[in-house]
Amino acid sequence: MPDRNRQQESLLAAAGASIREIRQENGLSQEQLAMDAGIDQSTLSKIERIGPHVTSWRTLFAILDVLGCEATILISKLEDIEVRPRHL
Repeated sequence: MPDRNRQQESLLAAAGASIREIRQENGLSQEQLAMDAGIDQSTLSKIERIGPHVTSWRTLFAILDVLGCEATILISKLEDIEVRPRHL
């Protein structure tokens, strides 16, 4: 079970990194995206660093909506990622 948890953490971290990448491709700062999505910039920062498991689905969908990104696009970005456990 610990290996599965590490894999899930790695995948969620990759999702956060993908959100950051999409935000940057859209030319938005963290501050602007957070304001447009109606969340704190610190929350967005955590999502980008740690992954979307630190927030609600509603917040995640608000972020994706501002980015003009369907959830399926985020998922498709993750399909190409080889999940490797983080070394602690």
